[in-house]
Amino acid sequence: MSMSYLTPATDSPGLLRSRASSPLPTLSHSNKSAKATSASLNGITSYKRDKERDRNRQSAARQPRILERFSKKVLITLLISLITVVGIWRHYQLSSLVVLVRFKLRDTSFREGWINGCGLRKKPLLFLKGGNEVNIVWETNCKQQFQVWVGPEQERRPEGRFERSTIQVGKWDEAPVKASRIREKGSQIEGSEHWVYLTTLDNLERGKRYSYKLVPITTSAFTLNPDDSSPLSPDHQEEEHHQREIQNPKPIAQHSFTFLPSAAALSSWDTPPGKKDRIHISTISDNQFNLRTFHSVLVRLISFSRSTQKATPSLILHAGDMVQNPHNLPQWQTDFWDPFTSLLGFPLGQSTLLAVARGNHDWDESGLNVFVGGSPRRKDWTEHLRREKGRSANPAHRGTYYSISPHPRMRLLVLDSNLPEEDQVEQEEWLQWELGRTEWTGAGLRVVMVHVPPFLEWWDRRAWTEGGESNWSTFVRHRLTPLLSLSDCHLVLSGHSHAYSRGFLPSALIPSFTSPLITNSSQLASMAIASARERGWEKSIHGEREEGTVFVISGGAGGTLDEDKVEEWGFYEKSVSGVYHFGDLVAEFGVDTSSTSGTGGGVVRDGRAKNARTYKFGTTGCREDKKNGRAVMDTLDWKAVDLKGKVFDQFRIEVTSCRSIYEF
Repeated sequence: MSMSYLTPATDSPGLLRSRASSPLPTLSHSNKSAKATSASLNGITSYKRDKERDRNRQSAARQPRILERFSKKVLITLLISLITVVGIWRHYQLSSLVVLVRFKLRDTSFREGWINGCGLRKKPLLFLKGGNEVNIVWETNCKQQFQVWVGPEQERRPEGRFERSTIQVGKWDEAPVKASRIREKGSQIEGSEHWVYLTTLDNLERGKRYSYKLVPITTSAFTLNPDDSSPLSPDHQEEEHHQREIQNPKPIAQHSFTFLPSAAALSSWDTPPGKKDRIHISTISDNQFNLRTFHSVLVRLISFSRSTQKATPSLILHAGDMVQNPHNLPQWQTDFWDPFTSLLGFPLGQSTLLAVARGNHDWDESGLNVFVGGSPRRKDWTEHLRREKGRSANPAHRGTYYSISPHPRMRLLVLDSNLPEEDQVEQEEWLQWELGRTEWTGAGLRVVMVHVPPFLEWWDRRAWTEGGESNWSTFVRHRLTPLLSLSDCHLVLSGHSHAYSRGFLPSALIPSFTSPLITNSSQLASMAIASARERGWEKSIHGEREEGTVFVISGGAGGTLDEDKVEEWGFYEKSVSGVYHFGDLVAEFGVDTSSTSGTGGGVVRDGRAKNARTYKFGTTGCREDKKNGRAVMDTLDWKAVDLKGKVFDQFRIEVTSCRSIYEF
């Protein structure tokens, strides 16, 4: 019996082959299959390669189109930008060229006698000349008698439901007119004869708006004498008034102005905290012969004021050098008068008060100063000399210094830096008297405007070193600045240098900087210049007060810009050259400080604007009671603005006092 069932069965080779998978193809069969597979793979690869190549071709074809489109957009954008820039440049150049041609052609027409008859050569300008006086100045090319009528405006309320309120003058008063005859040297042309008229408006009330009109008299009952500039004789007064009333000629100019703000808003102890009064002032200087730039500065001044303050300024301060040559009469016409009164879209000079400091280019040796509003009368000073000194003021004085109060809590002294020695002595005597008056000592903000700055840095190097022009600042620096420092002057505004500088100089350093032995900044003592450069007063916010004065030089209204730094006084925090500009000043009064802190003196950084400064002056520890009044703050915010309307410097002055808010 076989035992095979007891052991594992062993398959035969044939059976194993039948159960196994199909054997590998033979060599010849494998080559054919490999070729087919390779061909298939090559086909797929070729297809992918072709696809990729097509895609690359399409991408390469699209890329030039994209680049072309992009290039077209860039080119179009650049072209539009270029056209815009050129258009703006052409518009500016064309508009300023039109201004230049218009002013020059108009003046030439008068000078050459192309205009027949009697015409208004210079439109009226309003000069603030101290106290409550305003001088109106205008000019014609022939002798003419004028009436000037002025009256306060009143609002007439509507009676009907659909009627609008109107402005009317309650009562017209006549103001006296003074005429001056001026002829260009060496000219015999009839048109070269200038008749300049001046009328003084006094006893004006703060906060009131006044209308004025210039009315020529053309009646046949009056005979003109070309050599007589005196007013009408008493024998003709009654007849002339009768004739004027009958004829009632049309005025050749009629405008309105507001005479400085009042302090009515702060007249009561019950005034709510935070209630404040304010005045908006613009400053310019050194326009000289560049009428195109000067006109552009005034255009920007108006637009900036309207955009920031919603109104034009109440007062414009001009720190001098209104023309290049004061004896060149056409320059007064085209370079100063016309830019102020024409092609501005607004009668700026005819309706805005102007206070001027005479510059070295404005000197009038006759003392008449007809083109800057005449010489100030200084009635209070004259009365003081008569009553206290038993003498009268020099009748031949040629100084144009005077004092005004733009606001009852603000005092402004306008000094003359271009006087000969005999006139300088009288100005210093007047200045010492002014600095002791209650109008100065009781003012919250104390400001001085003088053409030549005491500490000048930018000038023409050759003229400074070889032309002897470095001596121009010595009078103001050695003799006027010490007086101002001892009397707590907060701000000194100047021009003369056609650049911009601003800095704070502590009173403790004034003697070192104003010593008669110091003729330039290189002669300063090493300790003095080190203290000025260190500016240690900036660290005294919570320490002792650091009294001093802020000095600002702003002479960028049109004159050739100074770009050589000829001095380095060390205390200027901002010093910029090569920029035409103007100043914008907003003063606020009677701000209640009962809820504020940090009223001490010193210099702090203002967090409201980058790199802005706050200069703090005044007293601390005021008692809040009705007898002494609560502590109040008067502030002055300054901005330096270029021709593009960009603010490139700003600072703030805060003055705290214990003076009652209802005392003005």
